Amino acid sequence: MVECLPICENIAEVFSCQFKSASKVIEQAILISENLLEQEEKAHQETQEQLESQKNIITEKRQQLTRIKNQIETILAEINSRR
Repeated sequence: MVECLPICENIAEVFSCQFKSASKVIEQAILISENLLEQEEKAHQETQEQLESQKNIITEKRQQLTRIKNQIETILAEINSRR
């Protein structure tokens, strides 16, 4: 029974080392996953901001075109009324 103690201690030490190694690997995997999620979230946010900016530009262009169309219609109406 005395001989079992060193063997059991060795087994416990090996198990403990393996557990610590596995824990480190798991922790690193979690950190990498969190980092990837943060990068994806940042990219998504940037994409959303770009889309919003593009929508604003399109709205501005639509308003400009509407004003130009109204001006052209006004000019045409004046031309037709002079005939």
